[in-house]
Amino acid sequence: MWTTSSSNPIHPDLRDVVYVTGVREGDDKDWQFLWSKLQTESVESEKSKLFEALGSSKDANLLEKYLEETLTLSNVRLQDVAQVFRAVGNNPQGRQVQFKWLLTHWNKVQMAFKERFPEYVLSMVRKKFSILPSIV
Repeated sequence: MWTTSSSNPIHPDLRDVVYVTGVREGDDKDWQFLWSKLQTESVESEKSKLFEALGSSKDANLLEKYLEETLTLSNVRLQDVAQVFRAVGNNPQGRQVQFKWLLTHWNKVQMAFKERFPEYVLSMVRKKFSILPSIV
């Protein structure tokens, strides 16, 4: 199984595909495995693969948890917030989750980020949902 080895034998050129497939077709243990890996990873290119893969889950609860992590900025750095939103928004199941999450948590988002909420995140979300410009 792809999660059983701490020394990752997956070829670097295949990791993004393996990670995305593992999270999309896996369960919460697979998602948690990559989340833990993200917390200890220091190579930015590898982190980008992990951010993208974590957003590919079919589990709405995991996607909401992932979006929640952007509010504290303790496990997701401000400069990585866009990667989380992009990853969830690129996921067909994630788009609706992301939209509902933003509507539900908009006040928290505003409080957490104040003026620092990346405008490019909003523009990225607006492209996916034409209704959003009228409410933000």
